[in-house]
Amino acid sequence: MNSSKIRKIYIGMLVLLMVPTTTRSQALPFVLPDFYVNRIITIDHFMQRFNREDIPIFLDSADAELPYKQVITCFCIDSVRHRGEEVMEFSRKMVDENVRLDYAMPNYYCELECSAKYRKESTTIIIRMVVEKSPQDFYSWVIADAEGEVLTVAPNRTSSKMKLSPADNERYFLDLRDVLNGHPNDIANYTFSGWTVDQTSTFMALVANKLLIIESIKNMRYVFDAGGYTFKVQCIDRETNNNGWLIYDFAKNEQE
Repeated sequence: MNSSKIRKIYIGMLVLLMVPTTTRSQALPFVLPDFYVNRIITIDHFMQRFNREDIPIFLDSADAELPYKQVITCFCIDSVRHRGEEVMEFSRKMVDENVRLDYAMPNYYCELECSAKYRKESTTIIIRMVVEKSPQDFYSWVIADAEGEVLTVAPNRTSSKMKLSPADNERYFLDLRDVLNGHPNDIANYTFSGWTVDQTSTFMALVANKLLIIESIKNMRYVFDAGGYTFKVQCIDRETNNNGWLIYDFAKNEQE
């Protein structure tokens, strides 16, 4: 499909998706607003729409250009309105190369923004979840990593002169005791040169010892890597045909 034709499709979709819906759907035994019927309800539903398996009621199933329109409906139009040419290129690539998403695919994760308490102080923790296959051939969500200000257990090295004496072992490392108890912020200066902070291990230790309490999940987003693009998906609530789980940001991968 040439660029001018898909540009025309995109402009038409902008109008269709962003007009507030006031009509009612008669396709169900009970009456619901069109914006609810057209909503991409779950991330599984998003994958179906992205894979061109789900057709929203405002699109014609006999339309030859339907696959491109299905992909465009996966975008939060408000967030990408100024990037029309890029959205069209994205849509064309996903359809023409038959790029598909799957629950068990390796190149995506779910990012949770969590409200937490550490020593009775409020803080934010980011937890990234991935799907993992077990030896018994079933899948589950597992923690891949975590990050947050309270998980940075020590600052970067501040001085190369702060060292323990080569003879400190003969004194049962008394200086080490003083460092650990009296100057905890300087601890990074006494670690081996290749040491780096592992925030995920810190997260596990704090949670296991009930020092970090996860109170709620404030926000959730998915990050996909497919078809030469990285794109982010989150739930957008509003009363238009363009609502639910939608792509709000995307970028072409550098190697492409």
